[in-house]
Amino acid sequence: MTEKMEARNPLVRLMKKFQQGTRPVTHMGPFLPLVRIKERGLPFNDIMRNAQAMTDAALLSFELGFESTVLPFDLNVEAEMLGARVRYHDGFDGSPVYPTIADKPFTPGDDIAIPDALAEKGRMPAILKTIASLRERARDRGAVGVFHSRPLYPGGPGAGYGCALCDAFEATGKSPEAFRTAHHVYQSIDRSLHLCRC
Repeated sequence: MTEKMEARNPLVRLMKKFQQGTRPVTHMGPFLPLVRIKERGLPFNDIMRNAQAMTDAALLSFELGFESTVLPFDLNVEAEMLGARVRYHDGFDGSPVYPTIADKPFTPGDDIAIPDALAEKGRMPAILKTIASLRERARDRGAVGVFHSRPLYPGGPGAGYGCALCDAFEATGKSPEAFRTAHHVYQSIDRSLHLCRC
């Protein structure tokens, strides 16, 4: 490829741009450095539901050289917002265990009532408070990202992520109502996160 052709090719220009200087160090999903969390004395279950502990854990990403941090740390937030009860565990052989769904209040065929003010349900207020705190405390350190695993159907057999992923995808593909429910939940989450950016 000639220099003239390279100059017109946007992909080549973009690659050349990032060949110079440092490359960003980011991660795509939630990341918890368990050794550092233990060294800091942060109780594992607290970083799942307490805004201050969640903020302290999220800031560890920057301390380790990443240029971003991502919340929340587990995949049960959407199901909890719809009324599923989350079970927190004490750990196993000194290792933390992520929260799980305690009961299965929905099945794919259920007509799920979407509660009003989804941003006020479950742990969402703590997550929004954490995002606001991180935006202030990590202003010059990097990006604050949010992870939610759409388009999964949060009302699946496990009331969310306790169900098999295949079942969740199948439910949204076969049932327009299941898809509308999932879409409504994720739109509400997106609106809450957008308000947090302001």
